[in-house]
Amino acid sequence: MSSPQAVWIMVNQFQLLMLLPLTEVFVPKDIEDYFTGMSFLSFDLSFIPFSATPLINSVFSYFEFEQEDEYLQEIGMQYGSSILNQFSMIFMISLLMILHVTVILSYRIIDKDESTRKYKILSKLMDLFLFTIYVRTFVEALQMMMLSSFIEIKTFDTSEISRVFSILISFLFTLLCVGLIVLMAVEWIRSKDPKIFKQQKYFKEVFSGVKDKWRARCYMLLNFGRRAIFIIAIVFPVADPIHTVIIFAIIQVVYYATIIYLRPLDCKKGN
Repeated sequence: MSSPQAVWIMVNQFQLLMLLPLTEVFVPKDIEDYFTGMSFLSFDLSFIPFSATPLINSVFSYFEFEQEDEYLQEIGMQYGSSILNQFSMIFMISLLMILHVTVILSYRIIDKDESTRKYKILSKLMDLFLFTIYVRTFVEALQMMMLSSFIEIKTFDTSEISRVFSILISFLFTLLCVGLIVLMAVEWIRSKDPKIFKQQKYFKEVFSGVKDKWRARCYMLLNFGRRAIFIIAIVFPVADPIHTVIIFAIIQVVYYATIIYLRPLDCKKGN
């Protein structure tokens, strides 16, 4: 596929399919095993062994609550605490941000002339960090962050001080996720003005491979919205499992019908 967005749409679809067994409807064992085999798509970076560091291990020990749901363990949510489930991703981004700031400050101390060719090359490299690595990693990890936070808030176990702190962090994660969706909606509305869109540098990665049309850019907001609705329907069900699956199917049909109508990608093969 020539469009990067087509790849990310497929990744997001697989992420949603991973959540189907959580609806408590019957899913054949082979299909469930297939879903758990895609746990690397959760983008939690849990394969990086940060917990082996003594100082970090003490943080893990404080928040290391048992994950009671076996399927959640298999798809990457190994702990009952959302901070631990997302720790590797957050820690990795934090390290990259420290490196990012250190490089910029060091270069400005050594060479304060921002018009030099070396400085422009460095700026482009830093844009790669800011608008590609940070934004894309967080966007793809958003679903599991929401799921982990919502489940911990729903459980609301305040039997220990450490669990209270963990719940507070889950509330912060939830506000961050909801805030991002609201920000996307507001900025998408504002981007109708071409001049404003050119100033929204953080849209570079999110909308790479998308037609330079205002309506086409709304697909990302729809993508966020469908995942948020399905997660809420799973964690806070208002109907039996079958109706939850029907809700999932309706969301998918509406989403893909909209995508077919908008044809938002800038390459025909991707659409």
